[in-house]
Amino acid sequence: MSKEEFDKCLLNEALFKKIVDTRTMAHDKFQVDSTPTFFINGKRLTGDHQLKDFEAALGESLSPPAANGNQTKTKGSTNPPAR
Repeated sequence: MSKEEFDKCLLNEALFKKIVDTRTMAHDKFQVDSTPTFFINGKRLTGDHQLKDFEAALGESLSPPAANGNQTKTKGSTNPPAR
């Protein structure tokens, strides 16, 4: 990005307003008040977290696929034939 493009971006009031409005909505509606903030299964995780914190928040959804390599079919799903 050139200096001219950077300066033009800083003066873009419409863009600035969109950024401020989005930040305000995130704070007011979702209580996002720190970086980083993650939402996992409806639970808000803020600040510094380790992988174990995400694993706990995700729970069973982190279970590895079956070891035999077959995909588990869910009701209504179809797997295309192998080529």
